[in-house]
Amino acid sequence: LAGLELHGILSKVNRPYDLKPAVDDSVRSGALSAAQGEEALSLLAAAIDSRSEWFSSDGRNELSLFDRFGKEKRPDRVVITQQGVDIIDYKFGDFEPGYEKQVRGYMNIYRSLGYKNVRGYLWFVRTGEVRDVI
Repeated sequence: LAGLELHGILSKVNRPYDLKPAVDDSVRSGALSAAQGEEALSLLAAAIDSRSEWFSSDGRNELSLFDRFGKEKRPDRVVITQQGVDIIDYKFGDFEPGYEKQVRGYMNIYRSLGYKNVRGYLWFVRTGEVRDVI
């Protein structure tokens, strides 16, 4: 399963019940075969279940932000709670050093907007690994 397609499916998921319709859309469009759809559903359902705190409230997916230079940034998922802001970036391959810089940039934008307790995470969806970004 291509990470790009799995990423696209997750971009449509605010709550766990959004997953099946998002996978079905990918199958209907021809991006995934029926068998791949079942595989994607299984993989992503387990992943979402393992990080249910990120999907138990209304987060925002692919929300456009602008840095201080006016450049558009789009974090994969942002969850704002009374405790603070969680910024989650989905990854489907191996770690690359630039990933942390990317998330730090998102975090800085939220801090500049006055949010406190901003936390960033790299979520390697296939393996379940979560790396805190500091």
